Amino acid sequence: MTTDADDALIAKLLAEDNIYSYQGTFEDCESDDTEHGHSKRRKKAKRRGDPRIRAPVSTGREAPRDKLEVTATGRRKRKDHGAAREAGKTWSDDEERLFLEALDLHGRNWKAAACHMGSRDARQVASHAQKFFVKLAFTGRLLPSKVAESGCGYTLSGKLLDPESAAARAYGFKEGMLKELQDQASPSLAGIRQPGQEGDAEKENGCSVASNSMVGPAVHSGPAGGAEGPPKTRDSQNSAVPKAHQKKRLRAEQQLEVVAEPTEYAKSRPRRERQEPRMALGHTSESLELLACQDFVGPPGSGAPQAQPFRVSVNPQATVLMDLHAHLSSTEVIGLLGGVWKADRRHIEVVRAFPCRRAVGSQSGTSVELDPSAEVETRALMQAEDLTPVGWYHSHPVFAPRPSQKDCENQRNYQVLFRCGESELEPFLGAIVGPYHLQLPSPASQVTWFMVRSRRGALLPHNVRIEEGKRAGAPGAAETECWREVVDMVAPDATRMDLAQPWRPCSSIASGIPEGPPLSRAQKLETSLFIRLQQQQQDGESSVKCEGDIGDGLKELVGHIETSWGVRLRVKPAERCGPEDDATCEQAGNGGVVTAASVREPAA
Repeated sequence: MTTDADDALIAKLLAEDNIYSYQGTFEDCESDDTEHGHSKRRKKAKRRGDPRIRAPVSTGREAPRDKLEVTATGRRKRKDHGAAREAGKTWSDDEERLFLEALDLHGRNWKAAACHMGSRDARQVASHAQKFFVKLAFTGRLLPSKVAESGCGYTLSGKLLDPESAAARAYGFKEGMLKELQDQASPSLAGIRQPGQEGDAEKENGCSVASNSMVGPAVHSGPAGGAEGPPKTRDSQNSAVPKAHQKKRLRAEQQLEVVAEPTEYAKSRPRRERQEPRMALGHTSESLELLACQDFVGPPGSGAPQAQPFRVSVNPQATVLMDLHAHLSSTEVIGLLGGVWKADRRHIEVVRAFPCRRAVGSQSGTSVELDPSAEVETRALMQAEDLTPVGWYHSHPVFAPRPSQKDCENQRNYQVLFRCGESELEPFLGAIVGPYHLQLPSPASQVTWFMVRSRRGALLPHNVRIEEGKRAGAPGAAETECWREVVDMVAPDATRMDLAQPWRPCSSIASGIPEGPPLSRAQKLETSLFIRLQQQQQDGESSVKCEGDIGDGLKELVGHIETSWGVRLRVKPAERCGPEDDATCEQAGNGGVVTAASVREPAA
């Protein structure tokens, strides 16, 4: 006689042997009779995940639930699920050439353009095309003829480019550019939406197209995109549109016409302010490998293939302020250079340096980012003085002032952003100041001016030769006021330099041999500025009186640092010199404090 437990065990074994057995109740059986809708309701319940619907018994032949390629919600996973995205790659010269060819051959067919290139997918080609179209718009150039066949606007869809859109703002379209294009009667205005213009204006106006050289007269694009013909009217467009779509569009237009006037609350509520585009674009690596700069060949601005593309003249006050700013921080500093670009003469004039604040979080000694708010303030100051950004500078506090791979990529982004449409040049400079490098031959800081060029897909830095101006006499009151301002700007920074600490045990190195007394960082700062100011004097102006005025001005600067920072930099003889250091103190002079007057740059 079997018990209930034995009966249950036998039933379980029989069910495992028979894979076609059903363990549910007869009420759960799905009927083939669909007259009363039971089957439809059951299928809907399954899609909803109704808990009353039991799942079929597993036969052991299906894959385990946790190994199925589905997500937690039951959807099938994408093939690239969990794959790490590749970092963006810089477009090479060959890719740029193939991209232009693809636009001439396929227009806005991004899949065909990607097939033509072979190295980029359709999504990357479309993203690059949007940047390219916006640049064509605000430089006054025309669309390629094949692109204009699908729309005369400088957008991916062919609609008119809205100057207030995020895409236009992100790639440099500013408020005054539309007015400048109107004053110049630029043909590219046909693809840019004017203030108060309707959204269908691009359908009513003709398109401006260009040849492969991107220049030429504007023509009206007909149905085929090449022949000149009358512009399409609304009636002619409606004839090619299905009636159902015509009714929907007519109903939408009628709704737009009866929209009520905005309420007083809607008129008075605050609007979100638009921020200007940042000056850094594109992907940058974190490589800190220092690169050797190559030299240009030939006179600057001569137009030769290997020559420096433009002449550069630098105001001596700019280099002194850059040198002072670099000495004040233990981490990298950053600033912008304002000046004037003369395209007809191929000449950059650097008028003034603008020290800026670093971005929050960039506390590393090997990288720095520009604070966006400081960038906006600096550009406003430049506009007030009728200057434009012509360069940027940063510092390498304790290593050689040679550009790293990351510096070259940042410089590349700046050059692309400030490319001149008139001359097709990139008038933007980079400068690196090395204040505390231990291998400096003298206490004078080194400044490297550079720009980059792309060759075979690699960025190569090139030395830029500058023409530094001369000054007559010691710095004036306006210049010394700029010195005090940058000292006060760095005062609350937690990474400011401890100027009381020693720099190195000698003042200069000649042929690998150390010479001169030891220097503190404050003495290094004072001596570097003294040597630079002395070198900037006009011929015949380097007199004893001029050197005395320069020395007095630098002493006042050091005194202002002590007051603003609350530190003590000058030491008394009893605190610094002992009986065994009499020779050093006698050589240093000035009561045991090594000053700029007691240290001279070694002869070349």
